Parts: sequence; structure tokens; C-alpha cells
Amino acid sequence: MFEFDGQHRVFGVTALENLFITEYMPGADGDYVKVYLSALYHCQQQDSSFGVPEMALELGLGEDRIEAALRYWERRRLLSRVSDKPPRYRFYHLGERMLTGQDAPGGDRDYIAFSEAVYALFQNRRKIRPSEIAMAFEWVNEMHLPQEVVMMLLTYCMDTRGVSFTFKAAQKLAATMAEDGVKTPEEAEQYLSHSKHISDGARAVLRRFNMRRLPTEDELRLYRQWTQDWGFTHDGILAACAETVKASNPSFGYLNGILEGLRRRNTQGRDARQVEKQIADESRGLAGAREVLDALGVRTSATLILKAYEALLQDAPHELIVLAARDVAARRGRFEDIEKRLKAWREQGITTAEAAAKVAPAQPAGGKAPKTVSAQRYAQRDYTEEQLSGSVAKMLEEARKYDKP
Repeated sequence: MFEFDGQHRVFGVTALENLFITEYMPGADGDYVKVYLSALYHCQQQDSSFGVPEMALELGLGEDRIEAALRYWERRRLLSRVSDKPPRYRFYHLGERMLTGQDAPGGDRDYIAFSEAVYALFQNRRKIRPSEIAMAFEWVNEMHLPQEVVMMLLTYCMDTRGVSFTFKAAQKLAATMAEDGVKTPEEAEQYLSHSKHISDGARAVLRRFNMRRLPTEDELRLYRQWTQDWGFTHDGILAACAETVKASNPSFGYLNGILEGLRRRNTQGRDARQVEKQIADESRGLAGAREVLDALGVRTSATLILKAYEALLQDAPHELIVLAARDVAARRGRFEDIEKRLKAWREQGITTAEAAAKVAPAQPAGGKAPKTVSAQRYAQRDYTEEQLSGSVAKMLEEARKYDKP
């Protein structure tokens, strides 16, 4: 018989009890407060068809976040779910709930026990907010982690991240544990023990960088990748840190590039001795490759020709390769012509640097280029990575066919 006009929805008033502001709002998550106010508004507007999907769109939150907030207010006994299909909730008068002792957490014995366990864990080391307890309780209810496992997880976070760690960061680890099927305290102990090894290792790397802070989540992820996926030992990683002195600001990203290169170029061991040997061998190889490029008159990274240079070393000593490069440069040739020059010399019986020196152009004295006719003068050439990685390998492979009987 009576109804509001259409403008009441916009210009009207939603009744909110002051008890909510003074007693319930301070300890609640901000999103949970938004959900409560939105639900109260639509309840008073008698929007019986308004549900979780519509609220998620209205507030810009995920439906799982909406449902978590509604469960939180259920535990606080401010509303209750009266049906499932479709979900329907009933609001209660806050003053009446408090006076009758039915407010939070009321009869939710599991939540009470969990809250007391969390407060006992932190004692007076940190003030725990009700919203943090509610978040951790979701790990029990929604992720199905046993309460003992959650307590172990919180203890681990205090030990590795400090007592001021954020529960949001801990929630990421809780989700990973749930995805990995951690169900018992024994499994949690093994899982977290390994995670502590990752944390300790990452912190050791930071100390090598002279950084006195805790590793970030991304840094922990990289260290986990180096050890679990790539097979480097902790000592091997620290050995590779020696290469970061070439960077003005060493970082996990820079170290990741070094380790990725070592892994790509060598499928063997990853411990400290093997890493140090590989770095030393590659340093000598790069020095030799640079000398060949200098003799050839090419400006490019020695890393790009390292594999091709090492292939040449299988058939000729370094000094002979340098002389061949100088001979190729005098003829205005390219890097791939070096092997052809070496093959031609072998056919002439020239297999030593001494013999090649008699037929190769003389080395410039004092770093100065010898006098040449105009036809012999050439400009230094820049090679792209694509040219070196493609044409060089192809030409070297083609040249090797001449060695086959």
C-alpha cells in the first residue's frame, strides 16, 4: 500500500548502528566492511534478487572475496545464512546480539579455539588484528589446511621473515602448500624445512652483495629455481657470485643471467668446483676469442663466437688460428673463412704457428698497422648476433665437410 519513490535509493538513508562503527569495524578487513555495508544497503532496499555475483561487480571484488567476507560476518554473528540455493542471509540487530551474548565469535567454538591459539603463538611480541585471524582461519576452512599446519606456517614466517611479516605474504605460502597437498604436520615440517633452506640460501646471496635485508618473494623464487630446477648447489651459486663484481649494482637478476648462461653452456655439474672451473675455462676461451676477433678486425662480443672458436681449437692451436684470422683479414674475408684458411694450410703441410708465420702477414709492430696498398685496406666490421649465430655455424659446418674422406 505504501512505497518510496525511485529517488529514495539514491537520496535516502541506510540505517547503520553505531555499535558496528565502534565495536566491529575497527578490527575488520576493509573489504569485509564494504561487503557488510553493501549487503545492509540492499537488504534495506529489499533487493531480494541481489546476490554475490552482483555484489562482486558492484564492489569490484572477486566472488571468493565476497563469500569470505560474508563468512566472517557469520562468525561475528551479525548475519546468518538461511538458505543455499540461492544463498540468502539474515541480518541481526547488533545491540540485541551483544546483550544476549550471541555476538562474535559466539558459538563458533572452532574459531574461538583458533583465535586463542594464534594469540598464544604471538603472545606480546605483536598485536594481532581480528582481520588477520579471520584471514588465517580461511586457510583452515577454504584451503583445508589443518590448524596445526597453519600454526607451523605462522611460526616459520616469524622465524624467516620477522615477527612483523604480513599475513598476505603468508597466505601465498599457505596457498602453495595447499596446492602441493600438504596435509599433515610431518609433511609441513618437511616442506617448511626445505623452504627455510631456500630462505637461508637467498639471504646468503644478499650478504655477498653486501645487502643486509630479507629476500623478496621474487628473489626467493629465483633461488628456488636455481636449486630445484637448474640443479645448482648453494656453494655453486655463491661461486658464481664472484662474476657479479663486473656489475656496478649486483642483483639477483644479474646473477640469474650468469647462472642461466652457465647452465646453457654446460650440462654437467653445478657445484662450486665445477662452476669455478667452467668460469675459468670460459674466461680463457673468451680471451682467446677476443684475440682472434682483434686479428680479424671485427668489433663484436667474444661470447657470440665462443662456441665456433672452441670448435676451431679442436683442429688447430690458438696461435695458428690467430695467424689464420690475420691472413683472412688481409684478404678482406669473414670469420667463417678462418677454417678454410686452416684447411688450406694443412693441405700444404703447415700445421704450426712458426710455419704459418712465413706465409701469413706479419704482425703489426708496436700496435701499428703495416703499410698496405689501397686494395688491402679494410674497415672493421660489426657482426650482428644473428649473423654470427647463424652464418658462422653454418659455414663452419660446411667447411668441416672437406675433412671427411
